[in-house]
Amino acid sequence: MGVSILWAAGQVRADASFEAMQKKLGIPLSEGAVVDASGQTPEIILIQDVHRHPEAQQHIRAMIVSAMTRLGVGDIFLEGAWTNGQTADYEFSGLEDQDTYRANVAAYEAVEKDRDEALQEIDTAELFENTLDANDTPSWPQIKRLVELRLKPAEYAVYIQHPFRPATKSALARAAQAAEHFYELANRRSDIFLAKVREHHGSGPQVLVVGGFHTVGMAEKLRQEGISYVVLAPRITQGGYDDLYNRSMHQTISALKLH
Repeated sequence: MGVSILWAAGQVRADASFEAMQKKLGIPLSEGAVVDASGQTPEIILIQDVHRHPEAQQHIRAMIVSAMTRLGVGDIFLEGAWTNGQTADYEFSGLEDQDTYRANVAAYEAVEKDRDEALQEIDTAELFENTLDANDTPSWPQIKRLVELRLKPAEYAVYIQHPFRPATKSALARAAQAAEHFYELANRRSDIFLAKVREHHGSGPQVLVVGGFHTVGMAEKLRQEGISYVVLAPRITQGGYDDLYNRSMHQTISALKLH
C-alpha cells in the first residue's frame, strides 16, 4: 500500500555507486533505476510498486524477469497478498498478515469518511489565524498532508513527535486520529514484511514488490542490520494518474467487503 504514487520515483539519492549497481544488476534504465543501495551484492531487492499504474506494472514485471534471469532470484514476495500465487512469468508468496492488512484498509476508509469536512476545517482555521496574524498555531500544511495520507515516512516521524491534539471533537480530530492509526499500521506491515522474508532462506536474492512508503523504512532497517539491499523504482513517463491510489483503495475496499 504505497501512500503516494509519486513516491515510486521520488526517493532518489545522488550516489555514484548506484550507476555501478545498475550495471551490475543488468536492469536497463528503460525499465527502472537504482534509487538506493547498500552493500556490493544485494541479498534483498526492493521494487517500489505503483499500484495499478499500467506503465509501472509493465516495468516492474520486466525488472523481476531480468532479476530472475541474471541473478537467480530465490523468492518473490508481493504486498497486498497473503497467499501464494503465480503470474504468467513467475510464482510469488504473499507478504501480508491478513488481519493487519484489513485493519490498514479500514483505517484508510475511516480517514476518507471525514476527509472533506476535515479539510474544510483546516481551510477555515488557516483563514482565521491569518486574519489574526496568530503565531502559536499547528502546522496546517503538515496536518493537511496527514489527513490526505500524503506524508512521507520521514515527515510522519517528525509529525508524531508533536501530534495534533485538538481540544474539541470534530471531523478533523477524527480524521487525524484515523490517519495516525493508518500510518502506525503501515509501519507495522513493513515489519511483518521483513519478518516473513527472514523466514525464507532461498539460494539467491529475494525480491519484494512493495509501495514506496514501505521501501523507505524497510531499507533503513536492512541498512542498520547490515543486510545488503537495492531499491529499484520503475520508470514512469505517463502522467494523468494522480487519483490512482484512491481508486485502487476503493477497489480494494469493495473486494474485501465481498469476503
